[in-house]
Amino acid sequence: MIQLSAFLLALLAAHQLTPVVRSLMWRVNVVDNPNPANPGKIHRHPTPLGGGIAIFAATVGAMLVTGAIDAELGILLGAAAAMLALGFVDDTRVLDWKPRIFVQALASLVFILVTGASIPGIASIWVAVPLMVFWLVGVTNALNLMDNIDGATSGVAFMAGTLLFLIEPTSSAGILGLVVAGACCGFLRYNSRPASIFLGDTGTLFLGFTLGALALLQARHLDGSFAQLSVLPMIFGVPIFDTTLATFLRLRRHRPIYLPDKSNLTYRLQELGMTDREVVMFEYLLASLMGVCALATLRMTGPMAFLPPLAALSAMLAMGVRLGSVPYPEDLPLATRPRPAPPRSTRTAA
Repeated sequence: MIQLSAFLLALLAAHQLTPVVRSLMWRVNVVDNPNPANPGKIHRHPTPLGGGIAIFAATVGAMLVTGAIDAELGILLGAAAAMLALGFVDDTRVLDWKPRIFVQALASLVFILVTGASIPGIASIWVAVPLMVFWLVGVTNALNLMDNIDGATSGVAFMAGTLLFLIEPTSSAGILGLVVAGACCGFLRYNSRPASIFLGDTGTLFLGFTLGALALLQARHLDGSFAQLSVLPMIFGVPIFDTTLATFLRLRRHRPIYLPDKSNLTYRLQELGMTDREVVMFEYLLASLMGVCALATLRMTGPMAFLPPLAALSAMLAMGVRLGSVPYPEDLPLATRPRPAPPRSTRTAA
């Protein structure tokens, strides 16, 4: 069965390539150094970036070896390679957010126009194309933003790829989703706490764009109803929730939304007293529950199909209200502020 072969090949390739990439990143000094002055950079030891290179190579290799790639997926992977390059430049030079967004939007537009991607139920290209560009840029940056603790993003990306595969397992886009999931699984061996290599923007931009684009291709197999289209944001429920929460809290605190702080889901959960491992397990559990809601929606018809999306939305709203009420350490009176905890092994927030 080509699906299983492609998955296992990507998993093994990523598992073997990651130590090679890690060694290379050390040699060229693409390393994320601790910086206590940056609220989003609190890992304890210098750690190489660029893990996305191993995932990209494993993904492309598995698709080529199994012959599962076609012209449309070649275009997708070409645009995703541009995201990989953009991320690597950002890992080495730290780009301003404006050129990042411009390149992401341009790559998204090229992918949409060349492949003819569309949204079921929306006939007007003047509505559909801007929505799809917004979707791709949004998902790409959502995965980048949540990459702030060991293993969270690669684990959630594994689940997203698997869920995209399950929408239509026989499609070429579905196979690529499973291949990406396999590559993330192989990489996770080195990215779990304590991580010896980070995805870096190299990996998060590649994964975000690739999975977001696959969602648009797999949307062709949905019936165009609001309930079924809600499956796609549910698949990316954790990074979308994380981005929405951080954006809202930063605006409420009158901070630019592109500056890192402790507004992300990870840090809100830590302020509730969770350990790093508990935070990652909670995010995995949340992604799994959203995935169950997505799969349930696909198998329901009529008014019943709206129940899982409504349940997921209600849970996210309730959690957002709870996490939004958690005070920041600097907002507490001096006598009640918690003592500084030992640095945790986490990633830089975007």
